[in-house]
Amino acid sequence: MKRIDLLARLKAVEGNDFYKGKRVGALSAYMSDEQLAKHISDLEERIRSEPTVKRP
Repeated sequence: MKRIDLLARLKAVEGNDFYKGKRVGALSAYMSDEQLAKHISDLEERIRSEPTVKRP
């Protein structure tokens, strides 16, 4: 996967309510493409595994 595609996935993760306001991509410039892909996969997996919280 190209780095630009990885960064687009990272941006989508950052927009999720679970990670809103957190800098989950702060170190992405220092990661290799393989490390970044694993980091994003881990974040996406955590989003899928978290129960959905309904807001009032």
